[in-house]
Amino acid sequence: DRARQQQVFASASARAEACLAAKDYTCAEQQAQQALASGADAAHAQALVQKVGFARAQHENNLQKAKNVLAKGQACLQKKNYSCAIASSESALEFMPDYPPALQLRS
Repeated sequence: DRARQQQVFASASARAEACLAAKDYTCAEQQAQQALASGADAAHAQALVQKVGFARAQHENNLQKAKNVLAKGQACLQKKNYSCAIASSESALEFMPDYPPALQLRS
């Protein structure tokens, strides 16, 4: 029935947003798909699915950029160029705040 569909949609949408805020993209994607499957608000659910997909792609892109910059930082560290290594780690943290390898290189 319609009320049940709306309840499932609202619950799944809220969980998807919470998962997205926590950067748990698998959870967010599952919940967004559940919201879509509820049939309650197809346009909003589809927008949520797209939002999750975009966030995941952005995260993966930023992670790759951070890894690339960090590789340069590791090369600097091997050459004992510490200012270059620290600058590289700072750049990586711009893409991925709290990225453990960048934090380790910085310290």
